[in-house]
Amino acid sequence: MTVVTADVNTDVQVWVEDEAERHPIVGEVVNLAREWGVRRHDELRGAIVERLPGWLADAGADRIVLFNDQSVRGSAIVAARGDVPVVLVQDGTLEFVERVTTPGLGDQNARYGTSDVARICVWGPRGRERVLAAREDLPQPDIRVTGAVLHSANPEARDCLRAPRPGAALR
Repeated sequence: MTVVTADVNTDVQVWVEDEAERHPIVGEVVNLAREWGVRRHDELRGAIVERLPGWLADAGADRIVLFNDQSVRGSAIVAARGDVPVVLVQDGTLEFVERVTTPGLGDQNARYGTSDVARICVWGPRGRERVLAAREDLPQPDIRVTGAVLHSANPEARDCLRAPRPGAALR
């Protein structure tokens, strides 16, 4: 599995590379912002929307795994991914309503899981309930309670991130 980030200042890239070393299913880590020469955050969304479809086709990607479909990167990826299915994997709390710190502004993450994704992997039943409540007027994706997927000792949970061959259906 190739792990891809689009990280202008490389903080996320360093974190992803550190994590990738601990997980045998992860191969190469690619930073598309660096590969595409994006140096400023305000250029990132446009670069993703413009260049991601070609990159996905060239890479033969059979799925995209995201941690956040509502961030600048995540929402751009979901918008630009064409027909490549997206698997959204919970990587932190979904209790976002309590995290609003600026009066009058909602946390973008309170909309977690409301984009057009094929599967959402959550840590537990409460995460599943949160996603279902946020999507009550939207089509329901495949939601799986997996625990923390990358740290799971269960091979079936870890394997929900990969397909046996390009173009294979999500299992």
